[in-house]
Formats: sequence, structure tokens, C-alpha cells
Amino acid sequence: MAKILITGGSGQVGSRLVERLSEITVLNDNIYLLKRTRNITNVDPIVKGRVTIIDDVNLYNYDLAFHLAANTDTKSSKELGCKNKYINDNVKLTEKVVNRSGRVLFVSTDNVFRGDSKDSYKESDKTNPCNFYGITKAMAEEIVLNNKGAVIRIQTIIGTKSNLIVNRVFEAIDGKEYWPFWNDTFTRPAFFEDFFTIAKRVYESGENGVYHISTIGNPISRADLAYKVLDIHKKHNLPIKRDTFNTESCSDPQFPRRLVLNTKQTEEELEYKFTSLDEALEKHVLYARGLNKI
Repeated sequence: MAKILITGGSGQVGSRLVERLSEITVLNDNIYLLKRTRNITNVDPIVKGRVTIIDDVNLYNYDLAFHLAANTDTKSSKELGCKNKYINDNVKLTEKVVNRSGRVLFVSTDNVFRGDSKDSYKESDKTNPCNFYGITKAMAEEIVLNNKGAVIRIQTIIGTKSNLIVNRVFEAIDGKEYWPFWNDTFTRPAFFEDFFTIAKRVYESGENGVYHISTIGNPISRADLAYKVLDIHKKHNLPIKRDTFNTESCSDPQFPRRLVLNTKQTEEELEYKFTSLDEALEKHVLYARGLNKI
């Protein structure tokens, strides 16, 4: 029987994780969900009787922590007045989690890299963050790794209830006003099902180190992603009010132009084949539009 802490259970990734806790924990595990600002809903009914909602990490000691909580708003991280909040949310909370936990699986971000390289970033590459949010996540990574924990880096994630970029495409397709989609910033989304499997394998293996999550395929611009989402709508005869988009170059010189994670080491070490971008994106669109479950 283990005591398992989960932070960030109301977030984009965490809310999907708590729906499936019975798949990643065993029968006698006691689960503690840290609640900070939003209520944690949709807890897996199979484990609900073993779940305790807490508002302070320091209430207990834990055998394992899935640490997903973070302040992720990259725009406000540029503001001088917000930096202390990012330190508290992303660094000091990580210190508390590490101090109270025997082992930590920490969910990090591609923003720990600058995004100015023609090559995809490997697990072993030195961090060089592109913004203050990335700086605080890199600091948190170091805390976890220095205490023999595991770091799982993700990119913009699909297969969850919401994805900011895809949501903006939906708005455009639905005929609402939208900002032109950038045609010169490239990424390769992560898929929740891949994340869930990798997190489970890292947990069960007891291994530490850094792992990368990404779909398979060529990196994609926001403009090209918009047209892929449009094609999925056409394929499944979904309502369309706009079938062409305005595109433009990104005007922010500090915004990363190519932020892509290399997953070769993770695939080989954990013997896993990641989902293709096209397959994952289609599943996300149908799930987000309320047509299919994932």
C-alpha cells in the first residue's frame, strides 16, 4: 500500500489523469489530490473511496508524487510583477513536493529550450529556456533530478478536453473572429494517450531521468495545423462556416520558432512507439467536438 500525491489534478493534463487513476495505481494505494484554486472533478469512481482532497502538501509524507501543478501562462511570465508568483508556483511548490515524497514524477515542458535550433531537442540536451516560465520549470527539473526523480517533458498536448491552439481553430471554423495563424512557428504536439502510457511505465519501472513525449511526424506550424483540423471536419462532415484562414508570420522576436522534442531515447528505453500526429489530431478533434471518447 502506497501513499500517492497528485498535484495539478484540475489542470488540462491532470484532469484526464485523475479520470483514470485505477489504471495507474493498485487496489490498496491511498491517493491525495492537492487542490489549490479549482475544484477537482471527474475522479475515477473506482478509486474515489481512497482519495483525499488536501490543500497543503505538508500534511503528509508520500511514497510517490505525480507533480503536474504549474503556472503555465507564458504571456504573464514576461511581466516583472508576476515573477515571484512563478517562483512560488513552479519552484517552491516543487521543493515542497520533493521534500515530502520518496519519488517524484515531474511533468515539465518544451519551454525549457529556446526554440531556435534546426534540430529537435534530445532528452540529454542542456536546458536553455525561451521565457521565464521555462526558466522556473528548468529550475524545478533540477530539483527533481537531484533527488533521483523523473522528468517527463511534453509539448502542447492534444487528446485532452481542451487545447488552446485547436480551440482557436474551432472558433475560426465556426465563423467567429480570430487572429491569423502563424506560419513560421513549428512544434509537434504530444498526445495524452502517449503521455499516460509513458507516465505509467516510468512509474512502474522505478527508473529516473528525463523522458520526452511527442507525436510522430514532421513538425507543424499553427497555420498548417489549422488546415489539418479543417480537413478532419470535412472528412467527418462536421459543420463548417469558414474554409480558409488568414496566416501571417509571428511578430514577436522572442517567441520560439521551432520548439520540437526528440523522442528516440524515450522510445528505445521504454520500448514504445508514439502515435502519429495525424491520428492523434483526428482523435482529439472528434473527442473535443463531443463525437468520440478516447
